[in-house]
Amino acid sequence: MSSESAFVQAGETTEKKSIRLPHLLLVEGTEEEQFWKAFLQRRCNRSDVQVMSYDGKDNFRNTLRVLQNDHNFDSVRWLGVARDGDQDPLAAFQSVCGTLHDVKLPAPSNSWQKTETSPSVVIFVLPDGTSYGDLEALVLQAIANQPQRPCIDSYFECLTEAGLPPPTNQRFKARILAYFASLARPEGRIGIVAQRGDLPLDNIVFDRFVTLLPSV
Repeated sequence: MSSESAFVQAGETTEKKSIRLPHLLLVEGTEEEQFWKAFLQRRCNRSDVQVMSYDGKDNFRNTLRVLQNDHNFDSVRWLGVARDGDQDPLAAFQSVCGTLHDVKLPAPSNSWQKTETSPSVVIFVLPDGTSYGDLEALVLQAIANQPQRPCIDSYFECLTEAGLPPPTNQRFKARILAYFASLARPEGRIGIVAQRGDLPLDNIVFDRFVTLLPSV
């Protein structure tokens, strides 16, 4: 019997935190969950990676403990954890590592690097492990060459000159929302925009993430 077939097939009524696949990607919230599900399907054509929200960084430890009590946890071969770096990517990485160690799971020595353990563990501090930012900052890199980008930059330059710059911790999200407003079907949720195919998920900025996914 293959490892995949050993997993319980989950339906719509299955509890949210139930493990059903051997590869597990934990992300901060529901929007991130929708985004990465769309990415894995559209960019990678992968259906063997389960994406699950841990409902905010403060709930990460509790989510891991719940998952460790799942009868399928011992069959997990790859564990990815996505976390926004925000204003301190090193602190974000250290926080995730600390929690992994507390629950007796391996942790890599650096962000965006996977362990040679079972399960293999990789921590994706967004956007790239060293820069300030978040998922929105990563997506902004992907739309750098879109025709709307100069208009968006001019808009925020105007706001700054008027004394109305967005808060520092919201600057990437604000720019992404401006881009979403320019679409033929404006939408404020990054997960929905990704699901609709309105983001360039084939952009090279995502290549590094793809290389760290488990082997097919």
